[in-house]
Amino acid sequence: MTLPLQCGIEHNLRKLPVCSAKAEAINDALEVVPEEVLGTLARLVRELRFGSIEIVVHEGRITQIERREKVRFAPSGNARSG
Repeated sequence: MTLPLQCGIEHNLRKLPVCSAKAEAINDALEVVPEEVLGTLARLVRELRFGSIEIVVHEGRITQIERREKVRFAPSGNARSG
C-alpha cells in the first residue's frame, strides 16, 4: 500500500489527514499499530533521501520494516561516451 503523497503526511502518522477513501482506510489501520512501530517508521521516512520502505505483515501484524536507500553521484565529467 502506498501512502497518498498529496495528503501531506506529517511526522506523526496518527494525524494523517484524510483526503480520500484510501487515506481514511489507512487512518483506521493506524489505530491498531503500536506506537513503537509508528515511531520507527516515521524516523525511517525522515532519514531517507532516496529509496523505499517496505512494511512486511504476517497475520495482520507488522513484523518487519525494510529500508532500501539509494546513493546517487553526480557525473564526474570523465566518463567516456559511446
